[in-house]
Amino acid sequence: MCRVSKTGVIMRALTISAIATLLAAQSAQAVSLFDSSVAFNAALPVGSATTTETFGSSATGNVLTFSGITSTFAPNGNTFGKHAISGGVLDLFIEGDAPILMTWDLPSDVVGLGFDVFGVNSANFDGVFITIDDGSGAQNYNLYETAGGSSSGNIDGFVGFIFAGPVASVSFSGPGGFGFSGDDFDIDNLQIVTQSGTSVVPLPASLPLALAGLGAFAAIRGRRKS
Repeated sequence: MCRVSKTGVIMRALTISAIATLLAAQSAQAVSLFDSSVAFNAALPVGSATTTETFGSSATGNVLTFSGITSTFAPNGNTFGKHAISGGVLDLFIEGDAPILMTWDLPSDVVGLGFDVFGVNSANFDGVFITIDDGSGAQNYNLYETAGGSSSGNIDGFVGFIFAGPVASVSFSGPGGFGFSGDDFDIDNLQIVTQSGTSVVPLPASLPLALAGLGAFAAIRGRRKS
């Protein structure tokens, strides 16, 4: 009869736990959010490349291009909005009652975006939302809250996203239902992160602990055998 030691049983259980933790992280952490540029840059995947758009030119219109991104502005019937590169920023007014007002079609292999925002309004009118679909389903993020806002008034901050895989487009929209209200804000220092042929999965904080536990039990088992 084959006997299995208690240590062997524990190691098997920890292995299964570590694998389950990683798989759960892959599904639960499809998009990682950042309100700090330092934290965002520290979390970028190894081997990725970053292009920074500083909006040095000037342009206006319903279609703008910058650093490989095509930004399409679709004002509704009220035509109450703004979409321009001016004064070193992307100058925007996102109309409150527009279902989807602006869409960024991204270059291939984009696995992250980060940018500074200026004058983002609070949730007085439910704010502006960013919609991202990285293959795990469309997810909506309130721009004000993602930038670190928590009370009222305007905020200057940073917004960063690292995706589980390449994303083809990102859309900005108002929540709808309140006439001409919306949000007038600027974007600058847009970081476009690319990584060819690689899926990006943020490392769960609990996984290193689980692996460390495996190593400890392996060491104990080795001492007992010697």
